[in-house]
Amino acid sequence: MHVIISGLCKLSRVTMPPPGLIVYRGNGGMALPGDFLEPDEQGFAGGVEYALMSTTPDRSVALGYSGVETGKDLPTIFEIEIGKASIGADISFLSQFEGEREYLYPPLTHLQIVGMPRLETHNGQPLSIVRMQLTVNQRSKTVEQAERSRKDSLGQLASELLSAVRHWAHQNGLLERLGPHIARMRAALQSEVDAAEVRTVNDNSGLVTVFERIINT
Repeated sequence: MHVIISGLCKLSRVTMPPPGLIVYRGNGGMALPGDFLEPDEQGFAGGVEYALMSTTPDRSVALGYSGVETGKDLPTIFEIEIGKASIGADISFLSQFEGEREYLYPPLTHLQIVGMPRLETHNGQPLSIVRMQLTVNQRSKTVEQAERSRKDSLGQLASELLSAVRHWAHQNGLLERLGPHIARMRAALQSEVDAAEVRTVNDNSGLVTVFERIINT
């Protein structure tokens, strides 16, 4: 999942939406929760989508997913105007349906209701229209950013461990005597941090134990 989100982050950065682009999302057969429609203490209504969220610039496609033409209960269309903070990843080139356009959003995209939902009629059937303003999760990271962040955290941990050893040696008047050992310890810790780049996340979970072994050697 993290690799998929990483790919979406990268694609969204190079996606060039046309001016004034509006995308749609169709929902049917379920009622929006009451707290989604209720303004919060700051006066804004909406919520957060925890899963991947697919949208289309083709309103007719969204109408199909809403179920308004097949008799689904509570057919609803989300109408979303695209802005700088709401550019999804254009994955149209991955679609198995030729010519289908799709903009995909990563998990934790924030959906804010704009104005009041309105009720329209489509082929004699009621259809709810909810205007939305999206904010893509700004904390989503690419794989490379996550690896760099993890390495920075490991480097900080190694630095803190080394500092603790130097502080102990200084307090006990052993800093000069243990200087060569501390230098070798620094080199060993740095070697482990550098090696972390080629390890998986699960492998890195044991690095604290490795650091402790180096310190106690």
